[in-house]
Amino acid sequence: MLSPRDHTETQTFDPPIGGTVAAAETAILSLLTAAERHQVGSPAAKAFTAAIRRKGEELITAGGGGDALDYVASRIHAAAPEKATEREAILAAAWVELPGWRS
Repeated sequence: MLSPRDHTETQTFDPPIGGTVAAAETAILSLLTAAERHQVGSPAAKAFTAAIRRKGEELITAGGGGDALDYVASRIHAAAPEKATEREAILAAAWVELPGWRS
C-alpha cells in the first residue's frame, strides 16, 4: 500500500484557523518570501533559513513529525507552483536533519 508520501498529487485542506500548523504555515510562507529576495549564503538568507528551521521544529514539537513538515511544504508549493522549486531548496536547507523530513 502506498503511503501519503508516495503520491505525486496530494490533496491538502486548510488547517484550523488559529492553530499551531496554520500559524507556522503563515510564518514560514512569510519567511520564504523574504528569503527569496536574498542571495543564497548571505547573512540575511542564513537568518531566514534559521528562522524557518525553528518553525519546522515547532511543527514537530506540536505533533505530526515529518508528516507535518510535508503537509506544510505541500500547501506552500500549491500556493505558488511557479516558486515551488526555489522554495523546496530553501526548505530542504532549513529542515535538513529534522526528524522525519524527507528521510
